Amino acid sequence: MNRLRTKARSTSYGWWIAIAGSLNMALTSGPTFHAQSVIFAAVESQTGWSRTLVSGVGTFGRFGGAMLGPIEGFMVDRIGAAWMMLVGLVIGGFGFILLSQMGESALIYYIAYFILSLGFSGGGFVPATAAVAKWLPTRRATGIAIVLAGSSIGGFMVPAISWGIKNHGFESTMMAIGIAGITMSPVFFWAFSRRGVRPGLLARLASRLAKAADAARPALLL
Repeated sequence: MNRLRTKARSTSYGWWIAIAGSLNMALTSGPTFHAQSVIFAAVESQTGWSRTLVSGVGTFGRFGGAMLGPIEGFMVDRIGAAWMMLVGLVIGGFGFILLSQMGESALIYYIAYFILSLGFSGGGFVPATAAVAKWLPTRRATGIAIVLAGSSIGGFMVPAISWGIKNHGFESTMMAIGIAGITMSPVFFWAFSRRGVRPGLLARLASRLAKAADAARPALLL
């Protein structure tokens, strides 16, 4: 019966992990993937740089996914998904803050975009899916699908980012994204660390059923 309680609690944790992973994907993919064209247009308008120069930083995102994926996986195995998210979101947040202060320096622009791409890539997809695979071993595909849905949800950030740039300026909007990433990092750390998760309704229900089964066992043996 203890195994039943543990398995049910793990499954309950897993669905919360999947939902948190979906929110994480929305935060990390919205500004870096879906809103790229909006950000590029704002940089081009502000600096007068060519489209080639401005959009060149887009290779960092593809580089992060293709080349850094194995490294990110190794780091998740070493320090855990929660720490990977904490570190990644803080790094990505500071990257956006640096982007807000780039002025007309192409060097700072490229450095900032590399940092934010590195951080949000490392703190997003890989640790989220790794955590779901751990907590939902028998519902892994469904859990990962929930996480990936967050990437599409991140598309809803595009109008907000566009509105922010138009009404409050490029610098303030990038600063806000950076602060949001840093602010959310301890929240995701709490959600993805085992100590931060509380048994949900399914776990409590399973615990009560297990206790009832334990109480009924002597009667069944008679």
